[in-house]
Amino acid sequence: MPRQYQRGASLIELMVGITIGLLIVLAAVGTLMFTSLSSTAVNDSTRLQQRAEIFFRLFRVQVEQAGAMSISSLSDNYEVEFSKDYTGLPSALTGLASTTQVSVHGVNGSGAAADTLRIGYQHEGSGRDCLGIAPPAADVKKRIFNEYTVNAALELHCVGGNNTGGTQAIIDGVEDFQVNYGVKTYPSDTPLDPTTYRYQFFRADQVTNWDAVSAISICLQLRSDSTNHPRVGTLPIGCAGTAMPSDGRLHKAYTRIYSLRNALL
Repeated sequence: MPRQYQRGASLIELMVGITIGLLIVLAAVGTLMFTSLSSTAVNDSTRLQQRAEIFFRLFRVQVEQAGAMSISSLSDNYEVEFSKDYTGLPSALTGLASTTQVSVHGVNGSGAAADTLRIGYQHEGSGRDCLGIAPPAADVKKRIFNEYTVNAALELHCVGGNNTGGTQAIIDGVEDFQVNYGVKTYPSDTPLDPTTYRYQFFRADQVTNWDAVSAISICLQLRSDSTNHPRVGTLPIGCAGTAMPSDGRLHKAYTRIYSLRNALL
């Protein structure tokens, strides 16, 4: 009777099989981790974009009305005049002289602090401030004021000027809120040509004449909630002109420029 030999894998074949299996597992784990990080980065980037768009969309409604005044018909019904009741932002709010009528005002944040922006206008119809509150019926001037600032919880807040609704957070995760104010300047050789002007932007503490402000530039710096974003390479520059933090969060800065349509009225 022929001898029966036991058949099976040798030790070398077994080790080779285990090694190949481990390589496959490592590749799968690496792919999973990369997919997870990529998905988190995309989701956080989308959330930051949505936060920025929410604020800019709401802010645009208010800033495009800055300085607006109600129009009333004169006795002959062929002429109109702007309301004389609107006196701009209260001097108690701006710190300017009571005779100064401005509809845009700001405060430059001290150090690395965020700025404060104030906007005012008049509305006879269904106007609402940034909190959705209409002017009190007793206010014959129908003034609407809005103030935007960032609190210690990194929330961009809106303060209604009528002081009837307190404050309301618009978006969170706001690291910085920088506002610059544009003033039209003209070349010295053609000062009367209205087509040659350009905007020169200043910080709030550099503005000497708030009546001359005709544009607003806003830089909004946001950060993600998650902290598992590894930073590779040079850090991007934030709204304050310095490198953004390297803390594992996703940081992005968004900039918008708004022209004050009623600045010349």
